[in-house]
Amino acid sequence: MIEKTGRNNPCPCGSGKKYKKCCLLKDNIESGEMFNDEAMKEYQNMIDNWDDEKGSPPTFMEYLGKPNLATSSIHDMGNLTEGQDFQSVEELQAFMNEHMQSNNNAPLEDFLGLSPAQMQSILSKGIDDNKHILKLNIKLPSESFKNTPALKQILYLLNEIGKQEKGIKATQKGNLPRALVQKFYETYIKENDIINRKPMMEDDVKDIQKAKYFLKDSGFIKFQKGKYSITVKGGKLLNCYDYAGIYLLIFHYFAEGFNWLYGTRYPDAMGFIQNSVIFCLYLINAKANDFVHGDELAEIYINAFPRLAEDTGSNYGETLIQGGFCYLFCEDFAYYLGLMDMKAKKKLLSKRESEFKTTELFKEFIIWKVPFDSIQGTH
Repeated sequence: MIEKTGRNNPCPCGSGKKYKKCCLLKDNIESGEMFNDEAMKEYQNMIDNWDDEKGSPPTFMEYLGKPNLATSSIHDMGNLTEGQDFQSVEELQAFMNEHMQSNNNAPLEDFLGLSPAQMQSILSKGIDDNKHILKLNIKLPSESFKNTPALKQILYLLNEIGKQEKGIKATQKGNLPRALVQKFYETYIKENDIINRKPMMEDDVKDIQKAKYFLKDSGFIKFQKGKYSITVKGGKLLNCYDYAGIYLLIFHYFAEGFNWLYGTRYPDAMGFIQNSVIFCLYLINAKANDFVHGDELAEIYINAFPRLAEDTGSNYGETLIQGGFCYLFCEDFAYYLGLMDMKAKKKLLSKRESEFKTTELFKEFIIWKVPFDSIQGTH
């Protein structure tokens, strides 16, 4: 059994000081005993003898070598109120409230000119509740939306199901039949697929799943008695040429309804990317007017939300977010909805590097109510 060093004994580190004046606090931290009375007494003694010419004294946690998240705020508050003469607690509180409100409304470079208050609104409210930040232009000609991948694929699937008066027989698992999946793949996916393959089931082609879920959740098709069939509402859609109206439904569904993590192996924390979709759109408006590497866009996103890398619980958090941002937002959402163009270069057998730029549809469909020139270099 190792004998514990006495407080007044020479410190084992060899400094020549007494243990209580040297490594005692450090050892208490490592052993979990850092909040004992002796530590508090020594901290109070240090404060009582503090030389004001050195500036503000350290907080207790700083003294212990363990500053917490509030430490910088405490120092900022001290610096802010230095030299101020407050006549009451209410006056101090009013001063601090005004300062906090000013900070909340100040544009931040990491947010590309958005303020903390605007970012809070973006993350806590939906698209329709953020009309002070962006507006969707539904007055564009219908032809502007006609050739977007999402609209073409969804109408194609609806038409294929509608060809069969009694519906299309599903598999035992309730999936679309293999022949339709392969026909869909040959028509829309094969040309840009980096792997030469022949899909055997619906799960192999995510875009046909997305089209199916949109049609089903929106009431355009139904699943009954083992078959997918078109509804009365779906029949009207086939004869409707209001592509703008259809696209608006699609946009809202895939921005806020469909789960971006569905069919992926990303951890739940990555769902934050979908929650921040308005900021993602804001980001590409500022940074993707010309083709830019997806990883560069992802780095800007990581700078805005550095905690996300930690929240994923992965040792490769930033790499995970880079890939997730490019796939979940740039490819699976923005490109799919015709809001971004993509140039993909095959890198390895199962990987590719992609560059992205915003499309004319993006520039016309999303109208921003916030300035992009409040932070230099956001264009």
